[in-house]
Amino acid sequence: MPEKQMQVKFWGARGNLAPAVPSVEFGNHTTCVEIQAGDQPPLLVDFGSGARGAGTAWLAAGIREFDIFQTHFHHDHLLGLYTFPPFYRRDCTLRVHAVRCGFRRSLGELFAPPYHPVSLESVPARVEAVELPGSGSREFPRLGLNVGWTAVSHPQGCSAYRFDDGENAIVFATDVELGSRKGHEGLSRLICEPYPAGLLIVDGFFTDQEINHFSDWGHSSWTQARELMHSTGAGSLIITHHHPDKTDSDLRALEAGAGGILWARENLSYRLRHNRRWNP
Repeated sequence: MPEKQMQVKFWGARGNLAPAVPSVEFGNHTTCVEIQAGDQPPLLVDFGSGARGAGTAWLAAGIREFDIFQTHFHHDHLLGLYTFPPFYRRDCTLRVHAVRCGFRRSLGELFAPPYHPVSLESVPARVEAVELPGSGSREFPRLGLNVGWTAVSHPQGCSAYRFDDGENAIVFATDVELGSRKGHEGLSRLICEPYPAGLLIVDGFFTDQEINHFSDWGHSSWTQARELMHSTGAGSLIITHHHPDKTDSDLRALEAGAGGILWARENLSYRLRHNRRWNP
């Protein structure tokens, strides 16, 4: 029997656009992550500016049906919305999943003057807005995954997701303030149940020196993310949502001192195998 595996590709790993910072290795695009279970169709997490590259590659591969799981609606996670090529194809269907009451209306407001010349109703693609409750889980047979989600601490709210194929699990928790006084029981359960995730992808926007000056900004340090990995028994950790001022050498230095923890790099792929050990 073929070995089951999940794979991740980072199309964007920044917490905000970083055009002023030359970054060949880690990239300049904002959050957009591709996740795929085996040979099942892939999905995207967030419409960051990296979404344009993802959409172009998927169209070239013959994909015409798209599932996007949106963590929240802050600008840096929507920068790729207007330039996502499948929106402008009549043969494409997009299902956007998110925890936000009436977010179809929010999308409609973004696809309207003065922000955009073409309304959401006028884009050629078929667009479906799938509203999720505040927390829960749901089977997605087309994707070969069970997807779970829960709220995390971030201004105006944000959702963390768990993508689980029954043997592997990836938890994506960007824009979370792990140092907040608010509890993170929901996130811990998402990581641990029904078994510890093989991989965490977690916001590490600040360093330990910076984090004390930015309380209530809704972000974490990489050491807080590491503590979450250890406390939940997760297999491995990748830091994402990099600060826009951090250069390649800055991020490389942080990674070098982190004892095997990885920092997300734009356009690189990773595989999580059935034994839940992380293998780049």
